[in-house]
Amino acid sequence: YKGVDISAWQGNINIDRLSSQVDFFIFRAYAGSSKDDTVDRNVKLAIANNKPYGLYIYSYALNVAQAKEEAERVVKLANTYSVKPNFLVIDMEDADGYKSRHGMPSNGTLVDICEKECEVIENAGYQSMVYASSSWFKGKLSGLKGYEKWEAHWPTYSNGQQKGNATSPSGESADNCAIWQFTSMGTLDGYNGRLDMNYAYKDFVVKGGKPNPKPTPTKSNEEIAKEVMAGEWGNGDDRKRALEAAGYDYDTIQSIVN
Repeated sequence: YKGVDISAWQGNINIDRLSSQVDFFIFRAYAGSSKDDTVDRNVKLAIANNKPYGLYIYSYALNVAQAKEEAERVVKLANTYSVKPNFLVIDMEDADGYKSRHGMPSNGTLVDICEKECEVIENAGYQSMVYASSSWFKGKLSGLKGYEKWEAHWPTYSNGQQKGNATSPSGESADNCAIWQFTSMGTLDGYNGRLDMNYAYKDFVVKGGKPNPKPTPTKSNEEIAKEVMAGEWGNGDDRKRALEAAGYDYDTIQSIVN
C-alpha cells in the first residue's frame, strides 16, 4: 500500500486530489502539547474520501511520565473523530534538537518512552507504532522489541540524490517494518512541494484491526513480587519486558519489591 504523511508544513493541501493517488494517509496530530493546525481538517477530508488514516505525535517527552501524557493526548483526539484512525504513532526523533538541548535521555529511557506510549495507545484499543530512522532503530532504540515500526530510510542513487517515487517497494528495509518511509522528495498531483512517501506492508494500515490483547495476569502482584525477589523474573530491562509481556504492571511490582 502507498501512503503519504502530512502535517501543517503542507498547509491546506488538496486531500481530495491526493486521495485518488494513495491508499492511506498519516496526519500529524501533535508536536508535544501543540496540536497541529490542520489535523481536524485533514482527517475530515480523508473520511469524506473514504480513505483510511493514522495519526502521529512528534514526541518531546524526556521521561515516562511525559510520554504517558503525550499518548493520552493523541488517544483523546482520536476518540473525537466519527471514523477512528487505524493506528497511532509516536514519532521518536530529534529533528529540531530539543532532546539534545534538554539533556538527551539515555537509550534505555528512550525505549521506555516508546513502550509507555505504545502501552497507553494499545490499552485504549488502537494499534500502536513507533516512527524513527533506521539509525535510531539500530542505535538508540535497539532495545525496543515487540512493537510495530514505521521506519524512515531514504535510498539514493550513486550521486546522492534520493530515488523518490522511483523507489521499489521491495527494496531496502521493507521486510523489517510495517511502514517504510522511503523518501522525503515524493511528488503527487495536486501539490507543488515535496512529500514524505511511504509503503505499508501490513493490512491493519488500511483495514484496521485492534492489536493483540494483553495477557490476563494469573497471580496477584504480591505473589509476583515474591517471585521477583527470588530471582525468577530476571533483572533490569529483561525483568521489565518479561513482566509486561505477562500482563503485569512493572512499576507496581517494583514498588512492592522496593
